[in-house]
Amino acid sequence: MLEESILKSNFVGRDGFKWWIGQVGPESCQGDQINETGNAWGNRIKVRIMGYHPQDPIELPDDDLPWAQILLPATAGTGGGGMNRSIRLTPGDSVFGFFLDGDDAQLPVILGAFGRPSFDQPLGPYKQPFQPYTGFTSENPPSAFFVNSEVGDCSGSQVISLPADLPDKLCKVLNEKKLNKFIGDFGEKIGKLKFNKEKLKSSCMALGRVIDIPSSKIPNAKICMTLISSETENMMSDIKKIKEQFNPDAFKEEMSGLFDLEEVQGIAGELESTANELKTVFKPFMDSKVSELQGILKSEVAARKDSAAKHLKILGGGMAASMMSNLEGEIASKANGGIKKVGAGVFAAVFAATKKRSKAKIAAIRAQEAFLPALKSFKAGMPCVLQNVTDGLGDSLLGMLDGLAENVDNFTSCIQTQLLSGITNSIIGGLTKGIMPSIAGISKLTGGLDIGGFLRGKAENLLDIASIFECEDSPPLNPIDVQKIVFGGGPKQAVDSLVDDILSVANKADSLTGGLVDAVQGLSTAGGGLGMFDFMNPSVSVPGFKSPLGECYTGPKLSCAGVKINIFGKGGVGANARAIFGNKIGKGVEAVGSIIGIDLKSGGSGYNGNPFIEIVDDCEQGYGAVAQAIVDQDRNSPTYQQVVDVIMISIGENYPVKDDEEPVVVDHVVVINPGTGYKNDDVIEDSSGNEYKPLVDATGRIVKVTSPDNKKTNVSEIDEFPQLTIRTQTGEGAVLRAQLKPRPEYQGEVKQVIDCIS
Repeated sequence: MLEESILKSNFVGRDGFKWWIGQVGPESCQGDQINETGNAWGNRIKVRIMGYHPQDPIELPDDDLPWAQILLPATAGTGGGGMNRSIRLTPGDSVFGFFLDGDDAQLPVILGAFGRPSFDQPLGPYKQPFQPYTGFTSENPPSAFFVNSEVGDCSGSQVISLPADLPDKLCKVLNEKKLNKFIGDFGEKIGKLKFNKEKLKSSCMALGRVIDIPSSKIPNAKICMTLISSETENMMSDIKKIKEQFNPDAFKEEMSGLFDLEEVQGIAGELESTANELKTVFKPFMDSKVSELQGILKSEVAARKDSAAKHLKILGGGMAASMMSNLEGEIASKANGGIKKVGAGVFAAVFAATKKRSKAKIAAIRAQEAFLPALKSFKAGMPCVLQNVTDGLGDSLLGMLDGLAENVDNFTSCIQTQLLSGITNSIIGGLTKGIMPSIAGISKLTGGLDIGGFLRGKAENLLDIASIFECEDSPPLNPIDVQKIVFGGGPKQAVDSLVDDILSVANKADSLTGGLVDAVQGLSTAGGGLGMFDFMNPSVSVPGFKSPLGECYTGPKLSCAGVKINIFGKGGVGANARAIFGNKIGKGVEAVGSIIGIDLKSGGSGYNGNPFIEIVDDCEQGYGAVAQAIVDQDRNSPTYQQVVDVIMISIGENYPVKDDEEPVVVDHVVVINPGTGYKNDDVIEDSSGNEYKPLVDATGRIVKVTSPDNKKTNVSEIDEFPQLTIRTQTGEGAVLRAQLKPRPEYQGEVKQVIDCIS
């Protein structure tokens, strides 16, 4: 074997990039470096590196940790020209870096740091390596007059000082513990507001947004409808986040709790006066914050609605163009037939009077030519009609979005259909109003064509692919791919809004305006209005809501129990499954848990790859669960191109649990990675104590795992994600997943088999 030194170039950057993750050592081992005082030198700090340094501080004391150089960002400056910023790493920080000397691993360099997550309790002092601990030091101690936040992710609040001086009387009445708690609580709530304002500018707001990848094989109007639905859904989600973060009423309620001084001891008779004086001191500041919240809430909601309206106006223009294209085709067909009919009528009349075909032909041509100015005028006016319809959508859309934002809590599928119906009505009304004056000159040719009646007659009249007005570029899409992706959540099953349903609701809503005065209500389609829709009704989010359009309740979910598993994509159909819950907390309607397994009910057919798994919690309170489908690709197998298993990659938490959950046991074990070096006498055990036998091939790989017969063996039930442990002295690398099923009826263990042959 060649020596390693021969293979190495000993040239920086040519011997591989060896990266690492580590933890900044405690203050006690850093000397003056961590506080940048005394004999501090350079940009360096001591780090314990995972995998390279032992976790036991006795084996490798903190004082013996290596110094890691810190690579500065371009925004920090180098000191040149007097431009620099101090290092802001603290004890306990998790950092990422690489070794300048490659495999020798003696010269670590820090590239960056991971933001600290939030914890239920304040971080304590250093106890042992690789456990979270406080970053405060002797030179940077926690303050009694600031909220001592040590959070560096999207859930954290910022440090904030007290905005008012407390009178001496209050300081004497309030003991030190209560005063510190009051100041800390106050600062935390104000800091949260400041953090939320910064959060609006960050990528955290984008989490949960729907991204469309529409198929180019569907009509342009349908693409526009899909994009309208997603943009509106995203708008409603963003507005909900804004309302939660900047709720003046919730802020006032939270702040009022700070002035509850019942826990203060030894000041009987002074509680009420002290609380009132506290309120007096802080009232101007609180009033200003409430006013600020109201202003932020109003401006941010208005800005999001304006942004959505601009986007929807372009997409609505795409729908209008499709309708216009189809309408022009119908008018052209009617006009051509009318021209021929006029010519034939005049020819017959003149020929009957003169018996001369030449005169009859000339008369017929002149009669047809008489309509040319009107036809040319109609044709020339069409682009302006389309532009006016598109421009007119702006006001209609703002009105619809106002109604949605004010009245709708949940953007349900029925409200989605009503929104598209409202836009459809607005377009039909605009086209009807815009074309009527131009078509009057050729009405004799078109036979009095009813513009609105034609567009409302059937869905096909709305779906012509228009080339004169493209709403958005549509990239080619393989049918096995997804059409919707949730930012931060993965593929999402697309729910189709049927154009027949949209048209039906549009016609129904328009008919409801028949008894109203157009000039007062402004709702009639003939006048370019919308019709009457539930999202314009403040009662639509009240339980039990009904209207002539149906039962389209959009308030908070009345029941959150249960999770839906969607299996889609890769060309297949028919697979369905249900979630299996474990790690349960709470009881009844408040019960939540993790998804520890997926019970596959049907494998479907026709899957040419592993389909996508979407885990849907309608109440959006669960998070983190991820699953992977497995499809049988063996052409000789009876389950070819069927889903045969769904494996949990991450079990998540906080998902609502149904009351009718059945007990579950391990049904079988899936071999993800067979590993190597195993023997047939090795034993596999799950976290509930059940044992399994591996089947090992000649190379020591686990090719199959035999589970106990649950009908004949009284195995332990599973109520948490089953962790499988392999008891072996020689094997390594195997990855196994226990798959769960409802427990079958236990028939008892077979003790003896007796043949009864006479």
